[in-house]
Amino acid sequence: MSGSTGFRNPRFAEAVTKEITFRGEGKQLRIIHVCGTHEDTISQHGLRSLLPKGLNLVAGPGCPVCVC
Repeated sequence: MSGSTGFRNPRFAEAVTKEITFRGEGKQLRIIHVCGTHEDTISQHGLRSLLPKGLNLVAGPGCPVCVC
């Protein structure tokens, strides 16, 4: 599996979601992403809806490519 192609596999995506849920269980976590393209992808594919309660994705300051 290379690059992002693995995440297009529904079984792999489900396994990753379960692992994130397991590791974040009972915790309040924030993950910051720094790129506008990350935010576009997260929003476009509804990835926030897959995350467990208590895990929040936070938009960061932006990468040099997105900001310029």
